Amino acid sequence: PADPEEVFTRIREDRQYIAKPSTDTGSGNGIQFFSGADGAEAIRKQLDRFGPADYIVQEIVRQHADLAAFNPTSVNTIRVVTMVFRGKPSILSAILRVGHSGSRVDNISKGGYQAVIRPDGTLEKDAYTHFDGKDDTAVCSDTGKAFDGAVIPSWDKVSETALDLAVRLPHLRLIGWDFSVDEDGNVVLIEFNGHFAQNQENCGPTFGDQTDEVLAAVFGKGRQK
Repeated sequence: PADPEEVFTRIREDRQYIAKPSTDTGSGNGIQFFSGADGAEAIRKQLDRFGPADYIVQEIVRQHADLAAFNPTSVNTIRVVTMVFRGKPSILSAILRVGHSGSRVDNISKGGYQAVIRPDGTLEKDAYTHFDGKDDTAVCSDTGKAFDGAVIPSWDKVSETALDLAVRLPHLRLIGWDFSVDEDGNVVLIEFNGHFAQNQENCGPTFGDQTDEVLAAVFGKGRQK
């Protein structure tokens, strides 16, 4: 937490930044970009557009070359859905989110792509997209980088981090974590989400093989099948 004026003491002229409302937002809406070189007055005017709402300011991640290969203009993120069930964390599904050419965001609602990540950290063949009101699939991103078999950098670290964070917030049993991987292979947490329908749309039923067990625990063992 920081007072708005304190933000300016942390901004570096040689870095790029992103700002967005911290609650009740999604689909890339409300996002603003600025450079530390813009100057305090220009940045203040830009951030004043948020009004009294709380917002997040983050330094833009310098992403790993393997992620940038899909689209260099957006920070392409890894959405990992975790569940804490009977005291144990597990990963239910994961997808790679990629922006379209020239876009600074990776949201599918802004023309981006979503590719399913297999348990071994490789991508499936077809990625999903939604552009000009139409659902479609693609085998490569706008740069021509093929999805099939592509390896997510530092996948083991991403998985371990997701499981570690899940048990730190056990009162939120289902969380969609957004990670990136920086140019040195370090895992970077971007944010977490309480709404993550994209994974189910891409990967199938949220609970997979655990569906009956989870629903029985939630609704009672007498639930009719």
